[in-house]
Amino acid sequence: MSNSNRKGQPARSGKQASPFADRRVIILIVLVVAAIAYFVYGWWSDRAEREIARNKLVTVLSEELEKREPSADDLSTLMAGILKLPDAATASDLLALQARVALVRGRPERAEDLFGAIAANPSATAEERSLGARILLALHAGFGGDIVEAKTMLEQAMAMAESAYAQTKDVHDLFCAWQAASRLWDPRARELADQLKANHAASPESQVVQIRKDFDPVRDGQAVMNLDRELRSSPAELRAMQTIATVADNDVPAALKNAEQHLLLAPGAPCVRIALAYVLHVCASGHPEGSEDRAGFAARRDQQLDWLDKRAPDEERAKWAPMRQLR
Repeated sequence: MSNSNRKGQPARSGKQASPFADRRVIILIVLVVAAIAYFVYGWWSDRAEREIARNKLVTVLSEELEKREPSADDLSTLMAGILKLPDAATASDLLALQARVALVRGRPERAEDLFGAIAANPSATAEERSLGARILLALHAGFGGDIVEAKTMLEQAMAMAESAYAQTKDVHDLFCAWQAASRLWDPRARELADQLKANHAASPESQVVQIRKDFDPVRDGQAVMNLDRELRSSPAELRAMQTIATVADNDVPAALKNAEQHLLLAPGAPCVRIALAYVLHVCASGHPEGSEDRAGFAARRDQQLDWLDKRAPDEERAKWAPMRQLR
């Protein structure tokens, strides 16, 4: 019988494990964990720094866009930084900033390409719909062509702006809805004007609407000039009133220059066409009957009235129809 059997103990087989081997395994595991932790921390730290830099860039660009006259150089520098970000072409907040810059630069088509689909998505936020409405309104202002297409733009802008206002209660959204409705000659414009007066009476946007309801160029000329200084950017409706007020100040050449420049900027806004037609009518009446100058101004006036007649309801067309009697 073996010794193990004699002593009642199991026989040992093989070599005994070294305690140093166990320590080497533990040390190896610790080193691996430490290396992983080091790389994870480095990755996290770099990501955190990138996030801080991204947020700062977004904040600075947003603040620049809020200025009455954003610096073109600063916008270019900040946009260069935005475009270097890895999610510049996919993140909705970055696309919104790029679209806003495009609007400031007078490129609503580019803004629509960047942000139109996001704003039109049923899941869009109120802020996204607000920007979408502004883009569509700017697109329409620069579009004097197809009547159906223009009408569609305005209807979408009004719907987006009203939907946004329901959540934001921001006067800019309600004013945007009013602009779209008034350019459509939609009866809703009156209701929106009343809402602006009731909820935002002290705002310059509301005052623009209230003055326009019963505009008198002699009485309201100074008020219009004051509003132009208050607003970050002058809406077409305010600029049109400024043009007519300039005629009332007996500066017809300046009024004509303003009206012609405004037509280049906003050919789709009916108020711009009305203001230009009015100035051209005044110019025509200032020349002798039968003269070439009178006939030329009258013909140019009628071009604007023809454009308006195709879009305006009967009661509106009746307001400027007497102009055509002057030849």
